Amino acid sequence: MMIGGFVSRTSRATTPVPVSALAHDRLPLWSLGDGPWSRIRTGYSTHRAVCVLGTCGADYNDLTALAARGVRPADLWRWPGAYSLIEITDSGTALYADLASAVPVYWTQAASGLAWSTSARALAGLVGADVDTTWPAVRMLTPSCVTAIPTRTAFSGVHRVPAGHRVDLSATRASEPVPLWSAEPTTGPTEAAVRLGVALTASVELRALTCERPTADLSGGFDSTAVTRLAAAALAPQGRTIGAVTLHHEHATTGGDPEYVPAAAAHSAIDHRMLALDDRHQPYTDLDAILPATDEPAPAMLGHAFFAHQLRFVRDVFGSDGHLTGDGGDTLLCPPLLYLADLLRARRPQTAITHALGWAQVRRTRPLPLLRQARTAAHTSRSAALRRTAQVLTGTAPGPGGLALLPVEPPATWATDHARRLAAYTYDQAADLAEHTAIGDLANAVSWDQIGEIGRTAAADAHLAHALTGVSLHNPFTDSHVVAAVLSCPSPSRTSPDAYKPLLTRALPHVLPASIAARVTKGTSTSDHIRGLRTHLDRVLALADGHLAALQLVDVEALRMAARHTAAGIGRGDLDAVLALEMWLRAHRETPAVAWHQRPDIHPWEAA
Repeated sequence: MMIGGFVSRTSRATTPVPVSALAHDRLPLWSLGDGPWSRIRTGYSTHRAVCVLGTCGADYNDLTALAARGVRPADLWRWPGAYSLIEITDSGTALYADLASAVPVYWTQAASGLAWSTSARALAGLVGADVDTTWPAVRMLTPSCVTAIPTRTAFSGVHRVPAGHRVDLSATRASEPVPLWSAEPTTGPTEAAVRLGVALTASVELRALTCERPTADLSGGFDSTAVTRLAAAALAPQGRTIGAVTLHHEHATTGGDPEYVPAAAAHSAIDHRMLALDDRHQPYTDLDAILPATDEPAPAMLGHAFFAHQLRFVRDVFGSDGHLTGDGGDTLLCPPLLYLADLLRARRPQTAITHALGWAQVRRTRPLPLLRQARTAAHTSRSAALRRTAQVLTGTAPGPGGLALLPVEPPATWATDHARRLAAYTYDQAADLAEHTAIGDLANAVSWDQIGEIGRTAAADAHLAHALTGVSLHNPFTDSHVVAAVLSCPSPSRTSPDAYKPLLTRALPHVLPASIAARVTKGTSTSDHIRGLRTHLDRVLALADGHLAALQLVDVEALRMAARHTAAGIGRGDLDAVLALEMWLRAHRETPAVAWHQRPDIHPWEAA
């Protein structure tokens, strides 16, 4: 569902709403279509209304109290669920974005005022915005660190409220984003584990108890096992079950995560099924498909064949109306090795050396480069990191290595000079605007950036899932309640080379089976991707000459050569971002823009 509103410059004017949208009878709001966020819940007071967008554990009394006193920053993570808040008063509208952008909120300047929506593409239709060429350039060249564009979207003139920020819309202007939360640690590992246990349990219970027929991924890994077993524990007293599905290749039911599935599924309230995948469900299958248009590329686009296959299975077998995943768990619970720099800054060099030796053994590399990179990162400001990224993109500086605030790599050979210059200029601009104040916990700051990427792109996945199958996706690890709990813990206390996700095992001591809690690694699917790329290489090569080439962002022949090398197992393996962008651009171009029309303005409370 698309949800939005408008702040008019003049009272009693007409305001734009999408054609076929359902207008709110009391507030300047509209909703359009069906989707992951099925309704707007609102609390009212004499001169304020507060709307909850998304899934939220707040009840009617909570919303009424919220409207009476006004929104406070902590309200963004006070309740379980993935939700953003909209506060409407006589003077304007305030947009509050959740900590992981799991329910993204956008705004734009229109002819007669300011419009906001949960759909950037809808707002682009309002103002006739085309794709902002800089946005795909940055997304392609720095897919793992796009902090230079925190407020930018794929569409020119359409802005995003950054995660954990507020933007105030008046009749004539929008404020600069105001930060409401930071990833600075506030407690120790013991209290953080307790907070995580409470938060994750509440987030999972909210979905399990509000969905009529919940289902879940169950890979045998930490995150999906925790989510599924928490849901089962919530449903068991009601005599209900959660449908759980494990994906596996038809010729491989053992090895990696599947070996742990029997223990994970051993619960009376788990109705477990194995779902075999064959060559019809490989990554890169059916790249010619015109998928439903989303605000940005959905991670599931390149694997839409098995993504839709799984969701249709849980829909048809279990009647699923809500599917839970463990997405975001790795990002939250496994801080980047940048935490070694935090250890050095905290004057704990011996611990940093011990951990570097451990990680070097795990990763089969040398410890000295890790420590050198950690020492450099410990003395690098965000401004300097952004400037260095710009230099790497233009080829005037080498990459900083994997252990860095912004671990950018030199551009791939298929990136044009035009794409590199666009991205580099954007990072230079961001460096000019960046604060020079020190970051307290570097790894936590990066984790927050990364979980914002996970949450926002998971929202695109949720829209894709609902459009293809009618099933709603839920990702409890991207709930603000959970994010705030995990990142309250210093990053060095959330990881160790000899313990996998120690915070989660401490948080849920009686939930994870012993065999799973004792794991120190996770399974991978790299071989499946290579196999899929080899099978569908001809379609990948054809996709190379498309919209990105027309925008002068990719060199077609160089991209095709990179695809051939990756299929042969000798490439950099950085194709997914550019291929997903190409599929997204095609879907956007092939789908008509959202049409708008005018309706009489609704002044808050006039219809009450």
